[in-house]
Amino acid sequence: VFTQTFFWLEFSIIAPHLPPYCTFEFATTSMGNNVVYRAETIFCAWNTLRVYLLWRSIKYIVLSPFPKRHTVSMYTSAKLQSSFALKVMFDGWFAAFYVSAFWLSLLLWYGYLYRCVETTACQFLHTRHMDCEKREAVLWTYDGVDYFYKVNDLHLSNSCWAMFVASSSVGYGDMIPSTHLGRVVAAVSALTGIVLVSLLTAAVGIGLIYTPIQQTALSWLEREKCRDQLQRWAASYIIAWWRSRQISKSKASSKGGVVKRGKAASRHLMTSRNNFRRVRLAGQVCECAC
Repeated sequence: VFTQTFFWLEFSIIAPHLPPYCTFEFATTSMGNNVVYRAETIFCAWNTLRVYLLWRSIKYIVLSPFPKRHTVSMYTSAKLQSSFALKVMFDGWFAAFYVSAFWLSLLLWYGYLYRCVETTACQFLHTRHMDCEKREAVLWTYDGVDYFYKVNDLHLSNSCWAMFVASSSVGYGDMIPSTHLGRVVAAVSALTGIVLVSLLTAAVGIGLIYTPIQQTALSWLEREKCRDQLQRWAASYIIAWWRSRQISKSKASSKGGVVKRGKAASRHLMTSRNNFRRVRLAGQVCECAC
């Protein structure tokens, strides 16, 4: 176990812990501003990485409908692990739900991280760090030209809104990262948003594709539609032929009227015959498709 890389990676995520009643502060300079972080803030942000442990439960729930999956995996040499579970999740209409839920969860996580890295401990009441007495710890700047008095925004909803704006590539500019770590979190949120939007588009596209059963049903419906049109135009063709035959046998007193009616009946007969042939040809194509 100790020779596995994954074990040490997981150990480095889970092991760090701040003991009770133990705290300290450290200062750093970011974008020309003095930022003071408390140990509780950093360790809480780091401990949120443990949320990946939820994936094991989600994977078990997704793969639980498949009985004897371990036996099938052994005989087929197929690894039915995380990648297979993701493919099952992203197959069908439920993929849109999974992507949306995953996106909302990441927005909540990114919002919490963004709030942690954008909060300076100099605004706390019990902070006694010497760097908080400096001018750069109170009067911050974005570009070295515009200065503003730093005020911690502790509302998680505002941080989540900033991450949503970044992930959706909108960029209103109402909230701007004032630290390097804040920019890193916003950049990761933007890249994640691009990937998730692509997955959501692909999931919706897959859901709109006809299944083989639906394709067969659609072919039958098209065939029945062609048959219905063929019957209607066949009836119109017979009626036009009967009228043309009756007019040709008519003994009307006005010869010109008979000629005019005969021409109109001939045109109607030709139109009906052409439509009948066209629909019959389409019906033959539908029969071949079925």
